[in-house]
Amino acid sequence: MPKCRFCDYDVHPSIGQCPQCGAPVDRPNADLEQQVRLLLDQGQKIAAVKLYKDQKGVSLLEAKQAVESLAAKYGLDTRRAGCLGVSAAVVLAAIVLGTTI
Repeated sequence: MPKCRFCDYDVHPSIGQCPQCGAPVDRPNADLEQQVRLLLDQGQKIAAVKLYKDQKGVSLLEAKQAVESLAAKYGLDTRRAGCLGVSAAVVLAAIVLGTTI
């Protein structure tokens, strides 16, 4: 269940505001889903994961799983093989973790 971004209270996504602190609750963002799908259509899975992570404030793993779930929902193949994919993943991880390569 999603948590309120202000007080960390468990909030059902169908509720418009947090019952604990009254803050507005984020509803699923159809626009974000469209942006992620567009990036996936262009073969930019890493950019899609980063966008999802930044917009939702979730961990890298959660963002990756969500993007892969969206890809499966639309029948998009996100599997890539080779050095370029591994290199891009390392660079993304470095960016997210704030380290230098």
